[in-house]
Amino acid sequence: MAEIEVLLLPNLKIFAVRASSYLMERWEFYDTLFLSFPREMEILVADLAEGRRTYESIIDEISYSGIIPEPVEAWEYTAEPLLKVLPNLKEIHPGLKIYCYGTKKHQFLLNNIAIRAARLTLQTAITGKVDVEGWRWLLEESSRVGGKLLAEEGALISERARGRCLCLSGLTGRSLGRALSGEGHLVRVRFIGGVYHFTPLEILERRWRRGPLTDEEIRRFVRYHLEYLRDYIYLSNNRDSAYYQWLHDKVPWLRGRIDTEAVRFLDLLKH
Repeated sequence: MAEIEVLLLPNLKIFAVRASSYLMERWEFYDTLFLSFPREMEILVADLAEGRRTYESIIDEISYSGIIPEPVEAWEYTAEPLLKVLPNLKEIHPGLKIYCYGTKKHQFLLNNIAIRAARLTLQTAITGKVDVEGWRWLLEESSRVGGKLLAEEGALISERARGRCLCLSGLTGRSLGRALSGEGHLVRVRFIGGVYHFTPLEILERRWRRGPLTDEEIRRFVRYHLEYLRDYIYLSNNRDSAYYQWLHDKVPWLRGRIDTEAVRFLDLLKH
């Protein structure tokens, strides 16, 4: 049995930066670090952490090898802070074991689902109509694929978990934590901290997993999702600044908790 802390990170750079700081502040509490990157990257991650290769060279290798779906820059946007902290982390904690628990196959399955969602959203933008049955199929497929990935990732982590472990996960990490707990591990799940509200598409996916949705509910959330893309993502310098502008405009009860200085800094980041 291992002690596993599952840390939930929304898919924004600001949370990856927070996670990097968290690692440097609490390194002595962990024997093993699990990253949600594909296992096919594990040697590259080790080379980077041990100082045998530069960050730029492993990004070039990842792009060349096709481990991550194109455009690699979209993945790198949030991966960069976590990758760049590894050499410093390994220097102060040489005994730390670092594993990757995703797979290339998983990356491409999820990418295919994202492409289908983009096509359905574009169809609504052009025609003004929501393909409800198309979205029902996609939500069911996303749920099916997510369940399969969860089982495989949980099994890999459980097999390699030793001592005190930190597992960096996305917002589905609570389900991962329950799976690991079911394997007999002592699991604690926590959010990295900061202000976060689920986006329209995330809400739609979560509602779908809880039970059937009416046609009107699907139409409503798809239109909210289209508005988020059209009025924020497409008009912003990067996904973080888009998200926080949307949060400010659409979730007024959280406005007072937004770090405006951090948001201004985010405007300088690349996509």
